[in-house]
Amino acid sequence: MSFSDDIRIIALGSMGSEVATIIGRYQREGEEGTRLTEDEKNVLAKAIKFVQNMREGHQAVEARNFNMSAEVPGSYNYYLRVRQQLQELGPVKESSDLEKEIAMFADALKKLNEERKLNTGTRQKLGNVGKFFSRLSEVALEELNLINNVKSETELI
Repeated sequence: MSFSDDIRIIALGSMGSEVATIIGRYQREGEEGTRLTEDEKNVLAKAIKFVQNMREGHQAVEARNFNMSAEVPGSYNYYLRVRQQLQELGPVKESSDLEKEIAMFADALKKLNEERKLNTGTRQKLGNVGKFFSRLSEVALEELNLINNVKSETELI
């Protein structure tokens, strides 16, 4: 792994943490108390792009293939890794379950970014999106830690 790969992983972890923080603040303060700053809107725009890449990755693999693939956008591979760890989001039985979930992520983030009024169902879904991005941040940091430990060990050899 190169230095630029490390930077990408750090950026991914940071984005995940920031999105989870924005969602947490929204859930605490509600619609009336939440006004997004330009920086927060930019973070959400990056998250929306990340989710779009997840969608493209999902569409690029065979419908029955839930495996990671080097040919699809990295965000889809991260999605699969994180999703496997989040059992509380419910079981995934078919490819269409993933497709619906990715669409739900995109919809919830888009509505939040546009500061639109969210109905009760969307607020609940937003909680799941927050859990996903929080866990994404943890996975990215775990990966970075693992990579750096491997680098240190190979430097000793």
